[in-house]
Amino acid sequence: MKKTAFLIAVLMILTLLVSCSAGNNEEVFEQSLGATDNADWTGHDFYILQTSVIDEHPLYYLRDTNLADNALTRVKNVADSHNCTINLKYIGADTTFKTLLAATLATGDSLADIIFTDPAQIREFGNLGGLLDMEYVSDYINIYDESKWGAPNVWEFLMCKGKMCGVVPVSWMNMGPAIFYPMVFNSDITGMFGYYDLRELYEQGEWTREKMMEVAVDCTDKTRATPIYGLAACLKHFIRSALLNNGTTFAEFNDDVSEYHCGWTSEAGIEALTWVKDVIANYDEYMFKFTDTGYGDWNYTNQFMNNEAAMLLTSSGEIFDKIAYKVNNFGLLPFPSGPYGDATKYVGFYEKAETLSIPVYAKEIECSAILIDEIWSPLEEYPDAESIARYYETNVFSDERDYQILMEMSKNCKYSFWPDGGDAVLNSLYSNLSNMSPVEVLESYGTSSDKCIIEQMIPSIFTVRRLSGDETYK
Repeated sequence: MKKTAFLIAVLMILTLLVSCSAGNNEEVFEQSLGATDNADWTGHDFYILQTSVIDEHPLYYLRDTNLADNALTRVKNVADSHNCTINLKYIGADTTFKTLLAATLATGDSLADIIFTDPAQIREFGNLGGLLDMEYVSDYINIYDESKWGAPNVWEFLMCKGKMCGVVPVSWMNMGPAIFYPMVFNSDITGMFGYYDLRELYEQGEWTREKMMEVAVDCTDKTRATPIYGLAACLKHFIRSALLNNGTTFAEFNDDVSEYHCGWTSEAGIEALTWVKDVIANYDEYMFKFTDTGYGDWNYTNQFMNNEAAMLLTSSGEIFDKIAYKVNNFGLLPFPSGPYGDATKYVGFYEKAETLSIPVYAKEIECSAILIDEIWSPLEEYPDAESIARYYETNVFSDERDYQILMEMSKNCKYSFWPDGGDAVLNSLYSNLSNMSPVEVLESYGTSSDKCIIEQMIPSIFTVRRLSGDETYK
């Protein structure tokens, strides 16, 4: 059923415009360092706060790898150029991070000059008013440079109450496309069962939902000491992939975003969910812990690397951080489309991307912006799209087709709004689809998705439209 969101959206947008205007009037910062002249910052210490263990992942790269070495060298060179000190600072994620950052809003303490973290943290802290609107420092960070800071489909999770509260350093390896869920297959395992290159099925137009399940059956062998399953996939991510690749999205809007409905309840949504229910009923034995909701809702990368599964649906970040180091002969495929989908368009969802933000209490706002722009400029070894492609084709993939799928899929991904309520309906499907019909699950959930759509998605769409100039974005 369609919902009329126009009046609500208008009232919200007017409120946001007023609050943004008031916020901008308050954002007046002292600049004792002469940042606008790129002056000598002798004796000043700057802190980059990140939510990962620095000893293992400096700037989110695995220590003692070429990428980590290049990134740390860049930090040192930028510090030397300004005659200052730049320090990496670790803080625990989740509760610790949120508690400490929220406390700084009351105390005004400068916990860090730059925050480098993921969208769940960014959105929560940004909605509290703790992060700078990046438009304020657009003289130093060109947020419209998509090759450096991301395209509009990456902007959505950066929007906090009408403000763009961060940027994604997409020109750095593993940070641009490292945000979605492709299919991965182990050619050594599939080859044992006669499927030497699954990419050929896609190229020949034969990579369908039915073919994927056929391959899962054929590549299962539970007679071995370590059983091999045809496919390892978290049921929740499998459901979302099936929905998106059947031509629907979580929230579907008319052109002026005055009406919306939850796409999962559409004809395409019900068809996709009915197909997933059939997979649960008929193929569970060929899939690693597919319906074990107590096992967790993350992924099965370790099982895939241990040769316990021929195919895997996982976060692309797991490919860069783990699979590329452990599996010699793997390849990529998109999740196959359903009858309402477009078989020529790879569609996915993303949940996170490492994000750079400036806290409103940073000591020198413009200096922070300058440091972000200079540190996260393209690394010298990988200055352009061609060199980045060579990196992936040489260091991550063994076949250039995998990189092509990676980049095309990245362009078509949409943010899932999972911490804002986007996962709530999905969690209900995840828990109940085995014993209830799709319609029953969706009806039992009711209109609870409205809050996420109205309070988060609609303001994000209007902000992206304003920044990008694309009045058709939705």
